[in-house]
Amino acid sequence: MMLAGLQIVLTLQRYFLSSAPQGLIVESRSECISKCYFNTTCHSVFYQASSKTCYLSDAVYTQDDLDGSADMQYLEWKRDGCDSGYSWNRTLDLCYKAYTGSTKSWGNAENFCIQNGAHLLKVGNLETTLLMNHIAVNHGRSLWLGGTDIQEEGTWVWTDNSTFQTEWWDTDTDRPHTGKNSNDCLVVYPWSGEPVNKWRDHSCTKQHGYVCQLPVAPSCC
Repeated sequence: MMLAGLQIVLTLQRYFLSSAPQGLIVESRSECISKCYFNTTCHSVFYQASSKTCYLSDAVYTQDDLDGSADMQYLEWKRDGCDSGYSWNRTLDLCYKAYTGSTKSWGNAENFCIQNGAHLLKVGNLETTLLMNHIAVNHGRSLWLGGTDIQEEGTWVWTDNSTFQTEWWDTDTDRPHTGKNSNDCLVVYPWSGEPVNKWRDHSCTKQHGYVCQLPVAPSCC
């Protein structure tokens, strides 16, 4: 039985990955969805009705990530409270939306997130920072995250005023800078190579893409 508040939604049609995962032959779309549900690393599925082929994916995608393909359906898991175009990462229980097509200053990005009941993303574990690295690299866009030391130089906090539990700074460039400077906001850069140490402090007035995070209520069962 599926968890309360959990559903899988048809998000796109006639789109597919350029590098496809291995497909499974199933009896129906329902069986494809069931296989994804019982695979806890499955976040979305592609289903081809003509061949009854099911492709399980451990990621979620937007139209910009995919290529055109006839006779293909793309479905992704959603849960209550994660809507308005936000994606839900099932493993991280993370409801987020990456804005890679436009840029804002850190403050304007945070205000935009707030207007939608969200905040700039808080990163509390390695898996989430790897996800942000992947989005930045995939879109070739630097992204604002929700960290800042604008209130007290050298004391980095998230937008909810909690201090950093874990940090993945770009140590090759001696980040974060300390002392009096205007680099008070946290950005992740789209550089491949080092998968983790990509955080930098940057001037909050610079223009970057950004990632908003919606709060999600605990699952009832």
